[in-house]
Amino acid sequence: MAKQPQETEKPTKEESPTLEVKDFVQAPKKSKPLPVLKRGEILISESDDEGKEVNHFVTNQATFDSFYSNNPKFSIKKK
Repeated sequence: MAKQPQETEKPTKEESPTLEVKDFVQAPKKSKPLPVLKRGEILISESDDEGKEVNHFVTNQATFDSFYSNNPKFSIKKK
């Protein structure tokens, strides 16, 4: 007699129930204070695709004019 292949049952994942949260309110995000600028430094603001400011960093005016002024994502926040 030929051996017949045994059928093995594949384990199925049990689905966990989805919890519904009503009246969900996001917690307010804590904002960091802007860095203190030294003489000759400017604060640059980087914006994402939606126009929200996502990053701040310090540089000087010459670097901004050379590199960042060509890209509309970067703007001067504070001199």
